[in-house]
Formats: sequence, C-alpha cells, structure tokens
Amino acid sequence: MRKPEMTDLGIRARRQYNCRHTYATMCLMSGMNPAIIATQLGHSVQMLLSTYTRWINASTDWGEPGKIEKSLIGTQLVQTETVPL
Repeated sequence: MRKPEMTDLGIRARRQYNCRHTYATMCLMSGMNPAIIATQLGHSVQMLLSTYTRWINASTDWGEPGKIEKSLIGTQLVQTETVPL
C-alpha cells in the first residue's frame, strides 16, 4: 500500500523492517524455541536473546518452574525404586 492510501485509511506508516521485530516478539511470547526463531531470522541465539529478552517475560512464563518440578518428580520416581541387597 502506498503512503497516501495508508494516510486516507488512518494507518500510520511504518518501515517494513518492523514486521521482522513483530514476528520475533510474537514467536517468543508464544513460547517458541529461540534456536528456531534465531535460525529463521538469520541470527545467532545470543543475538536474538540479547535483542528480545524483555519479551520472553510474559504471563505464561510463570509456568516454567512447573517444568522443572515435573522433571524432578519423574526423576524421583526412578530413584525411589529399591534394589534388594
């Protein structure tokens, strides 16, 4: 769309490059694997995380400690088996 048409529709002009940032942010906020996102954007994971870390802290992140807890429970079940001497 050209700028005059966008102005007529009340849409603020933005650089097309901003779509890239929007995509990266939406992917991180939805919980996608950062390595996959970095590959899609042509970045290293370090570059992706240093640029977009602030968007990882979403309301869904509060469930992350539960993943560790589930992992530990699974490990405990294996460790609680006793072997007769």
